[in-house]
Amino acid sequence: MTGRVLQRINSAVFTDGRNTALWIYLFVVLASICFSVSAETYLPLALPAGLLLVYWTIVDLKSVLFATFFTIPFSTEVELPGGLGLDVPVEPLTIGLLFLFIPWILVNFKKLDSRFLLHPIALFLLLHLAWMGMTTINAANPLISVKFYLSKMWYVGIYLIMTFYFFSA
Repeated sequence: MTGRVLQRINSAVFTDGRNTALWIYLFVVLASICFSVSAETYLPLALPAGLLLVYWTIVDLKSVLFATFFTIPFSTEVELPGGLGLDVPVEPLTIGLLFLFIPWILVNFKKLDSRFLLHPIALFLLLHLAWMGMTTINAANPLISVKFYLSKMWYVGIYLIMTFYFFSA
């Protein structure tokens, strides 16, 4: 079902004689460049790259996961207000993949094999997550504790569960 929907979108947008999506994307790139030059900041240039990443993720989620693996060595920590840190670019990619993986699981639920969750390593990781969840409730600094817990959840969700499904498929 999902494949047919993507085929219809691609055929309607990209095989049209006018290449509507390509012209819209070109306009976004030029507008971002103009705004970046006038505002003297590089931030607007992230919009065209973000649009490409969104399209790439919709078309091929598996290759985005593999690309995320290659960004891990190049990640650097950026300090956020409130004492939090974020490893850029790997953590935003991982969070985005997690939000996309949840609907993917719902669509492909009947095809999934959950026997790997009974493996001792997976059981220990899930037990560890449960224990961290209980200790997060009684933390001295709840904001940092919740962020730490969520980061462990998206690491396990993406790098264990999603990787298993895509490597075994």
